[in-house]
Amino acid sequence: MKLFDYAFGNFYTCTLIEKGPTSKVIPVAGGQSSFCCTCFANDFKITLKKDDPLPEVVYCLPKFAYAPIKTNQLAGFAKVIQNGQMIGEVNIQYIASVNTYPYKNPKESIIKKIISFLLESFGISS
Repeated sequence: MKLFDYAFGNFYTCTLIEKGPTSKVIPVAGGQSSFCCTCFANDFKITLKKDDPLPEVVYCLPKFAYAPIKTNQLAGFAKVIQNGQMIGEVNIQYIASVNTYPYKNPKESIIKKIISFLLESFGISS
């Protein structure tokens, strides 16, 4: 019984990372959206002594991403650091899909404009 009293009196368990949305937003290049939100793939729980400081969470994410992005695609991860050592890692995923922006070939649109201009100049309907 003394062991239980000692454990419950001197240790506690906390959820350091909770599954769900993060505060991190990743800019997206070439997409229909200019950014994509992220989420933690799962929880990270830890048991600590009452007087120990909380471990540090270090985000390892790209500065930006290229479209297309799929829902739940891996974006990066969060490292849990305690006393200078990594004690855990949680995947970070993109929350939503981002499709590529439907670019038009600039040469094609210039040629179409020139042809349209010439046809109008000569009174020919296209």
